[in-house]
Amino acid sequence: MQVTQQEELTWVKPSWRKREFELRDGEQVIAREAWGRGYRATADWATLRLRLDTHGWLKRHTVIMRDDGAPAGDYAHRQGTLTLADGQVFRWQRPEKRSRDRVWLDAAGNRLVRLHPARGGTTVRPEQSATPPELPLLIVVGHYLLALAQQDEEAATVGAIVAVMGGAS
Repeated sequence: MQVTQQEELTWVKPSWRKREFELRDGEQVIAREAWGRGYRATADWATLRLRLDTHGWLKRHTVIMRDDGAPAGDYAHRQGTLTLADGQVFRWQRPEKRSRDRVWLDAAGNRLVRLHPARGGTTVRPEQSATPPELPLLIVVGHYLLALAQQDEEAATVGAIVAVMGGAS
């Protein structure tokens, strides 16, 4: 599927019980992301099928593999860079200092797509008139990174509550 600059897509979580997400164009589902245990997820978008898995603590990185086992890329969390198997490098960052949004930038610094996380879902908005062929992969990996950050925040909150409750007894 080709994404145009005018389109606004939304990642939604259709069931609160399952760690599954759908990317929708209006009511039409165009991609799915399903989480397994830990930091593992699979994503499907038309003919693109990916497996994502995060490793490490000090040198945390996410490995992105195609369904056939071929590497698609590697995201280095500390540097905020995604290096694809063909050598292309993309940067994941906040567009403004206090923004919750994230954008993917190409090597020249051009904004390719913006992801805006909100309660009702994550809005995806391409920012270039020319759509790079890597855009579906960037949108999937970007959503994975936002969901991963939310999962880490929730785990930290639970840990803090347990520590406080444990100290109260």
